[in-house]
Amino acid sequence: MKDTGPAHPEHVEERRCRGYGDAERLSEMPPQVSVIICTLDRVNCLPACLESLCDQVGIDRAEVIVVNDGPTDRTLDIVEQGSSRLNIRYVKAGFRSLGKARNLGLHEATSPVVAYLDDDATAEPGWLASLTVDFASSDFAGQTGPVTPNGSWDEANQWLHPAVARQLFSLAADRPVSIDLHYPDCLLGCNMAFKHDFLIRCGGFSPDIQSYDEAFVVWPAMKHGHRFFFNRNMRARHRIDPRRLDPQFIWKKFRGQGAAYQRLIPTLRHQGLRSSPLLLESLRSICGYMVSSLLHDKQKQTAFTAQIAFALGRLQSFMGHIGDYYEKPEVVRAGRL
Repeated sequence: MKDTGPAHPEHVEERRCRGYGDAERLSEMPPQVSVIICTLDRVNCLPACLESLCDQVGIDRAEVIVVNDGPTDRTLDIVEQGSSRLNIRYVKAGFRSLGKARNLGLHEATSPVVAYLDDDATAEPGWLASLTVDFASSDFAGQTGPVTPNGSWDEANQWLHPAVARQLFSLAADRPVSIDLHYPDCLLGCNMAFKHDFLIRCGGFSPDIQSYDEAFVVWPAMKHGHRFFFNRNMRARHRIDPRRLDPQFIWKKFRGQGAAYQRLIPTLRHQGLRSSPLLLESLRSICGYMVSSLLHDKQKQTAFTAQIAFALGRLQSFMGHIGDYYEKPEVVRAGRL
């Protein structure tokens, strides 16, 4: 089990922004939920993220921890502006690693429940209540919820295939009821929560994985009997950056996800989980995309580029993973649970 504390303490600066979360109030009302926001060069998105938390029911029993993993910018100013309405802390880190930033936020959290909300996401009304009421008293180790697009979705919806959009922007449509999740389902990294003790026991997030690091936590835990939940009340909106509406970015994004799976599949095998559902999903995707593209009119031909980039990127990554597993058995990682 690895240490979830900061790998380079000299690069960490912690500051409590005085205001709503003064020491006297905290001593009287210990927080029930720690909302961790890891941010990197998104000062244009962070204010909306913090604003969405201000009017949440029960926000007076929550702490917000902003982990700034980027260079010096206006992030601290934005956090200080929110301190009049939020019990908020600012942590400056120099990792430039999402896994390390998430672990640092976990290390700083003081609540039994830790929730991760992306800096370009916003919480819908009832989001926090789903954690303090539904999740805190349950026997689930983690939960996620619906994520709908925000921003330039009208443009993207004209040409981007829904399956590509779901993967690219961590979107999850609402479901009729809240349900248990089962492998290969996973939590959405932009909108997820864990029991604090559980996440500490399994060692936090992998520090060197830049994509799907939540799968390293969730899938092995499922094998060991831990339960995860899709809570339809834990609603969030995820901003779609226009710069990501580009086939080259999509190709690069899914190649990065493939690199993450390359490290993940040996772990799955070590835990007794089959990686074949992921490979079969890729095969079905590429076949479906090729057939459906023939039926599209010319206005949707640009979608074909995105679809093929998505399918081929995943297929290539999974085939590479299988080869690496048999050629390099030493990459198998020991179980963490």
